[in-house]
Amino acid sequence: EISTEANIEAGKAYNFVLALAEPGEKIEFDVEDVTEWDEYPVYEGKTVNVDGVAALDAAIQNPDVTAVVLTEDINLATRATTIGLTIARDLILDGNGHKIVSSHDRAINVSGAENVTFKNLVIEATGERAINLIQGAKKVTIEDVTAASANYTVNVAASAPDANITISNSRLTGLNTVNIAGANAVVTINDSTIICND
Repeated sequence: EISTEANIEAGKAYNFVLALAEPGEKIEFDVEDVTEWDEYPVYEGKTVNVDGVAALDAAIQNPDVTAVVLTEDINLATRATTIGLTIARDLILDGNGHKIVSSHDRAINVSGAENVTFKNLVIEATGERAINLIQGAKKVTIEDVTAASANYTVNVAASAPDANITISNSRLTGLNTVNIAGANAVVTINDSTIICND
């Protein structure tokens, strides 16, 4: 009798080889305590599932990663900065139904990136801005996102001219919820609720 344990991870392939001393011997497999797979979205390129602030930071800073999928809620409250999170390159951030919580002045800065997508995400920002485009950020897609902030939930700073923002199937709440200071910005809003408390 041979007994072994294997830690099998989703998205990986495994090949088990068993060599027997006597050919023709019967082999029986008994599998116990198999947990259900968690189905996370997979995108073209390298997708990384993250389960905390450190893992999120590492994934965002890794240039090989094209998509980040949250596997749990992320609380940025431990950061002693004015910015909760900075995305400075093309990336898909899929909340997978989870939320990012931030009390920072800017919950998420998009800085200089050509193409960033937020989807299936809840952003609870008690600070001034939830998603803030700066320093030449170009295209931002906000899809199936629920977000709230104290003032500008989506803000395009003057340093991000020619920005292209698409908001779809989302619910955004703030004082001045969608604020455009960058010149020549194009904002497209489809099937969404925008609540301005001003």
